[in-house]
Amino acid sequence: MRRGRPLREPVSFESSIIRIRLDVRRCLPDFLFEWLRSPLGSAAMGRIVTFTTVAGIKGSDLARLMVPIPSLAQQQAVIESLRTYV
Repeated sequence: MRRGRPLREPVSFESSIIRIRLDVRRCLPDFLFEWLRSPLGSAAMGRIVTFTTVAGIKGSDLARLMVPIPSLAQQQAVIESLRTYV
């Protein structure tokens, strides 16, 4: 068994969770979160959901998901604008 880096915090492993790693020089995590919650993001995710016994998304499909990436300043403006409604 190969071992990776030691974990820095307590974790739980769940087979249906996919981690998205972002290049934060290009995309702010909060922006992606809000886009995924938006009608456009929800529709895009809905197109890649597969149904077997449980609905899920393959990591390979998620990696091909086309997400619009505006400038970091525009992303920050979107985040701040949406936070005024929460």
